[in-house]
Amino acid sequence: MADRKKRIGIIVGIVVVVLLLCALYWQVNRFKLAPSLYEDAEVMQGVTVQVETDEESNKITYVLQNHTTEEVDYDGIPALEYRDGQSWQEVMTKLGNRRFDGGRTAIGYFIAPMGTVSGEVDLESLPRLKDGTYRLVFPGVWENDPVICSEPFQWGTQITENTTA
Repeated sequence: MADRKKRIGIIVGIVVVVLLLCALYWQVNRFKLAPSLYEDAEVMQGVTVQVETDEESNKITYVLQNHTTEEVDYDGIPALEYRDGQSWQEVMTKLGNRRFDGGRTAIGYFIAPMGTVSGEVDLESLPRLKDGTYRLVFPGVWENDPVICSEPFQWGTQITENTTA
């Protein structure tokens, strides 16, 4: 009888641990949003952002193009924002932080006059993205500087061509 109680206790313990691990996994990987810090920000004129998505590789690449004769400074870590139908919401990291984890980066980047800069958004730190409309926002180096915004783009809603006859 004691062996049976011991086995039942072990089984219950294992079930509890598995449930706790499942809850932790769900909490870390769920899609979390926070109101955009840039909804009403001034948008920089003369700089465009081209965005390419690769859902298979889970990547977003971008090209910033400066169409002005002035050097443009920007913060190199973009915020990824999701359109919830009414407003922009920043996609939080798996740990629930904003893109810059509560502070600005110490390094400012620049785009030369009439120049281009390319890069990739790190999606590893983000939960799996929901299908929908997104944009990239590159803050200015200083808090009240204008931001650089991409045009809205789609994730997860690409139409696949039916090749069967």
